[in-house]
Amino acid sequence: MRMEMYLYFTCKCEFIFETWRTHDDDHFLFAVGCFLSLLYSFFHFFLLNSESKLYGLSNLDAFISERLFYGLYHTILSLSSIILMMLIMTMNVWVNISCALGLTLAYALTESKKQTKVQIN
Repeated sequence: MRMEMYLYFTCKCEFIFETWRTHDDDHFLFAVGCFLSLLYSFFHFFLLNSESKLYGLSNLDAFISERLFYGLYHTILSLSSIILMMLIMTMNVWVNISCALGLTLAYALTESKKQTKVQIN
């Protein structure tokens, strides 16, 4: 048995849950869903890259509370990754483009701040 997975261009889409469904005549709701997907992927990228900043804030006194804090952070990060995967697996081209655009914008925004000037003698 062969599984065939095709990308499609219609407005008929299920965003994560079956109840969050748009039909072919719901163009406005579909555009709102794509915009929210873009915002969510933007948020996910910042959540993913905030780990190094969180380890710099290791002024938590108790060892147990620090481990609980990082455990909670990684749980939220895992759930966020699953939600982003479910958005990509809608197999809708417009949702995939909006997720990719959100991740690209977030990457460009963070990398533009990280650039250092190299002085050539």
